[in-house]
Amino acid sequence: MKNILFTFAIVIFTAISISAQDCFKYFLEEEGLALERKTFDKKNTLVMTTVETLVKKTKKENNIQLDFVRENFMPEIDATAFSNFAVVPEFDSVITSNFSVTYDNEKVLMDLTTDYNEFLASFTQNGMDVEIIADKIEFPANPQVKDKLKDCNVTFNLRQEGKIAMTMNMDTKKRKVEGFEEITTEAGTYNCLKISSIVILNMGFFKVKSKKIEWYSDGVGIVRTEEYDEKDKLSSYTVLTSIKAN
Repeated sequence: MKNILFTFAIVIFTAISISAQDCFKYFLEEEGLALERKTFDKKNTLVMTTVETLVKKTKKENNIQLDFVRENFMPEIDATAFSNFAVVPEFDSVITSNFSVTYDNEKVLMDLTTDYNEFLASFTQNGMDVEIIADKIEFPANPQVKDKLKDCNVTFNLRQEGKIAMTMNMDTKKRKVEGFEEITTEAGTYNCLKISSIVILNMGFFKVKSKKIEWYSDGVGIVRTEEYDEKDKLSSYTVLTSIKAN
């Protein structure tokens, strides 16, 4: 069960990291381009591969909207971890979802509600209902070192046969712009904006507090993320592995 919850949390975290030329662009802007990222645990074991494609860019009067498709290629999951469930959920090896980003000259808003809903659709297909309450993730259009960013929260309520089977609450707090750093991955070398935060994951029967660091490249998106446990030891990391037309 611990491995299942770790994989579940990784997807949710992954699922959480401008219109003028002077504004910082936290995401791809060329339609048809796709980012491939790989997530590893503390033992450098591959946990998940994610492909994120910009499928549509819409210019409006005061802002721009970016629509993305995300594909999470998952490892095999041991169903015995759900032996206490009345109905055992089935998981697809590839989970496809969508999310959108809207930005103007003041702020960038990332809406992951649809992304979460589609990821959790596998539960609803197996006798479970899901309620999701999520804040939009906000970024400054012109980030400055030591900027403090807004907290955000997402709550998941999973019900089976009318009863709550699981509630998960994730708070992201103390979000801060740390500065700029050069990051190298197999996809290349990028000058990145570094953002740190504290993530508190509460699933009722256990609570985990971790530190998250994200590196964003202007016009590309997340190049690297790192998660640290309460003892400040690396627990997982994600790296950009390629950028290509999809």
